[in-house]
Amino acid sequence: MQLDNVEDDVLIDLLRQGVNVAMEELLRRYKYYSWKLAYQFLNEHPNSGIALEEFHQEAFSYIIPALKNYSGNDCTFYSFWKSGATNAMRNYYRENAYTAKGWVFAGISLDEADNEEDFSVAEKHGISDIGMQSGILKEELQMMFDDVMATFKKDSDVIIINLFIEGYSFEDIQRETNASKRHVYYVIDRFQKLFSELIKKRNYN
Repeated sequence: MQLDNVEDDVLIDLLRQGVNVAMEELLRRYKYYSWKLAYQFLNEHPNSGIALEEFHQEAFSYIIPALKNYSGNDCTFYSFWKSGATNAMRNYYRENAYTAKGWVFAGISLDEADNEEDFSVAEKHGISDIGMQSGILKEELQMMFDDVMATFKKDSDVIIINLFIEGYSFEDIQRETNASKRHVYYVIDRFQKLFSELIKKRNYN
């Protein structure tokens, strides 16, 4: 079925009727839109310390909530998705950007107002050795997570994993993605095994 020129609303109607190829086309289409939106947002918020890929993931992941909540009454699906995806990137920026909140990074405050001569040694360093070790561990775990996610080539599989991490039940994931129960179990089981193997290799277990 050729769906390249089919409007979003028609694709969504097909998807809700159980036509799975409609989901594949929406994912292909909105992955491209997500890169464009993420690039635009990054240009508007330079020096944040956040990579383009992180903004893209926030924008692209919003496709599932958008499909779930879109009614088609007040706007196009693209406008509905764009608004929510932009809010998702904005929230991520507020929580993670260096410039959004005077972050303490690697024990050094990035806010010049915090680097005063009369601060104590503890205040100048900002965090304890335990805190720094915890941050390093989280960074290494994130790198392992990224390595595992890179082995999943299908966008639909990436969304299954993201929904699982967000706490969705297997049944909800199956319903949201239109994937078979067997495939949902396969993807999540593979993800857990690969991630566990990496942890064991680094002696974090």
